[in-house]
Amino acid sequence: MEKYLFDKYKRYPIHIILGDPGSGKSLVGTFLAFLAANDGISVFANWHLKNIPYHYIRYYEEFDEKGKPRMINDILRGYAEDGTKIEKGLLLWDEPQSSGINAHSFFSKETIEMAKWVSQIRKKDLALILLTQRFNFPVYNVRQLVAYVFEIHPTNTNGIVDVIRKDFNTDRLLDGGAMKLDLRHYFDYYNTKEMIGVKPDE
Repeated sequence: MEKYLFDKYKRYPIHIILGDPGSGKSLVGTFLAFLAANDGISVFANWHLKNIPYHYIRYYEEFDEKGKPRMINDILRGYAEDGTKIEKGLLLWDEPQSSGINAHSFFSKETIEMAKWVSQIRKKDLALILLTQRFNFPVYNVRQLVAYVFEIHPTNTNGIVDVIRKDFNTDRLLDGGAMKLDLRHYFDYYNTKEMIGVKPDE
């Protein structure tokens, strides 16, 4: 699956992982982070990973010393929390509808700036994978740049999932149908209870 992360034959290396709550989207995303890191690719993610080299991308509201709210948005800042420039790697972005590109906030200044940033990620040599429950949750002009859609279907065994990959532009099934992945080992590589778009506990 990792060979599709940087598809030079597509206009934009943007993909979406779709699945119902608890279907295994973050598990598949963590698996891809593991593969990318093992291949020497820089990994950026907006959830915390364990035992995988990566750079954490923040998106949440916090309060300054005067009690005034301020938005922490590393995407628009251009740098991960650790100061690494967001470029030349894989960006995994969970729950985009809760972190800057909600389709229902299309006219907000932040959403417009975020969508503009996404539209130019090819210039940053980034591959972007969005993880969301419904295809129409991210803003429209980001959805139109998608190359592949990965549909996640859980099985009767927790951690074993069926993945159906489609070409978004042709709706053609790829890989000969569903791929069955046993990812039970990868539960140890992230916090399954982490909330996206909320400042993590110290």
